[in-house]
Amino acid sequence: SPRSKAPAELRAPVPSVKMKAVHWAKITPTAMSKSIWVREELYSADNLELPVPRLEAAFCQKQPAPKVAPAAPSQEKSGLAKPSVVHILDAKRKQNIGIVVRAMKVELVTIRKGILGMDDQVLSLEQLKKLEAIFPTAEEVEQVMAFDDDLSLLSPEDRFCRELGDITGLHQRLHSWIFKLSFEGTCDEIIPNILGMSSALYQLLHSAKFKGVLKLVLHVGNFLNNTASSRQSKLVYGFRLQSLAKLLDVKSVDGSQSLLDFFVDWVASEHQELVDFPADLTDLPGAVKVSPNSIKSSIGELRKHVTLIQRTLVAYTPCADLDAYAEVMGPFIEQAAK
Repeated sequence: SPRSKAPAELRAPVPSVKMKAVHWAKITPTAMSKSIWVREELYSADNLELPVPRLEAAFCQKQPAPKVAPAAPSQEKSGLAKPSVVHILDAKRKQNIGIVVRAMKVELVTIRKGILGMDDQVLSLEQLKKLEAIFPTAEEVEQVMAFDDDLSLLSPEDRFCRELGDITGLHQRLHSWIFKLSFEGTCDEIIPNILGMSSALYQLLHSAKFKGVLKLVLHVGNFLNNTASSRQSKLVYGFRLQSLAKLLDVKSVDGSQSLLDFFVDWVASEHQELVDFPADLTDLPGAVKVSPNSIKSSIGELRKHVTLIQRTLVAYTPCADLDAYAEVMGPFIEQAAK
């Protein structure tokens, strides 16, 4: 197909006074080429006349000064309306950010210094988690940072984005900081489970009585499976421990008992030395409540975060004099990697 031609150069009238800005949510250059704006040439101003005088009168940033004025009256005496607050973020985002920031009761400047210095005396773990949930997106930061007028006109929520928008790798910084402050607690949850499972496995492997019970189960099962009518031997050298539950499924001819019932009675009467084998497995009840897959997943997540932070530190450049990211995260991640 023929290559689509490049869009024509954009043209627009130049206002004679400074106007209020429209903060667009920009379309990326890649998407723009396929958008209706270009395909239908909606950007073209051909044969379009704008009501320039009315636009300038309605949307200029300041009222033109009177031609003759003996003295500039104060705002209170003149009754002129105060400049309106500029809102850039959408209403929902503004509401969410406002709720979190007001609840924190911390000045924006203090929040910025706390994040740059990674000072957990200024911002707690819980506050950081709430901040991470409402932090501005890259697009929102771009929109707010593009505002070049009086910053005092911005809404508190927009000023929040503006105050934090120039911090390098804002989301990664917060994620790393939260990981650091959560690391000890996460390890405190994982390590006891690992130790409990390790101890239970040791007991299983070293209990002579338990191994004696397994030996009896194996031989009983092989006996039942070694039928003369079977064309292929079903004898096995061993079985997975979850197979023990299968003893419940094998019922007696009259249905009065399971193979497990039979086995328990048999051991109790003829192998009494094995009856108290549970005394060798004191750590097993707690270990069976722990999911090995859950532990494996948690350890994998820890390793992934450690690797990500290590990579970030290699190429990190401070974005301000107060930036303590490398100073704080470097020693921590060196210790965590061990």
